Amino acid sequence: MVRELLNGAAVDRRTSTHEFAGIRLEFPPERPPELWIGAVNERALRAAGAVADGILLSVLAGPSYVSWARERSAAADRPAPPITAFVLASVSDDEQVARESAREAVGFFLRAESHTALVTRSKHGAEVRERIAGLADGEPPVVEDAWIDEFAVAGTPDRVRDRLLELRAAGADSLGLWLFPPERLASQLQRIADDVLPSTA
Repeated sequence: MVRELLNGAAVDRRTSTHEFAGIRLEFPPERPPELWIGAVNERALRAAGAVADGILLSVLAGPSYVSWARERSAAADRPAPPITAFVLASVSDDEQVARESAREAVGFFLRAESHTALVTRSKHGAEVRERIAGLADGEPPVVEDAWIDEFAVAGTPDRVRDRLLELRAAGADSLGLWLFPPERLASQLQRIADDVLPSTA
């Protein structure tokens, strides 16, 4: 329905919860935008694959999840839409410094997404869910280094490059980097531009 409205059409439709009678946009865009859908679990991925112009995958999407999402979003009657995966990322000459920069964010999102396929499809899924279930309200989880390596891209320039290439090879057509620590955003951008991206071409 959104696509019809953006194309300037009037919509008459009844659903189980709404009735639309001759609704239309007063000023439809001259050039309708692409419709990208954010999807996590299987049902949403299949729906997005059937109708969307592109699919957005949340942070925590590791290579195995991206591959699984690509398979679930494939529809038999149309070309697969492009996928953009968002990535928690940090680069440093000291691998452990990079991990520490991303650790709190990984913990936050693991707690928020522990019930979704982003976590349950991971080899660490059962361990993560057990730890999250044992937390008190507001208590941050202890995040293992292995979890950061699975759910984020953090390390030396070579390691970050290799992880980004793994995500591309798994099925991500593009990547959106959320860089840490945020107070050093400019230097992180510079490191990515100078030390990571040239070797991914």
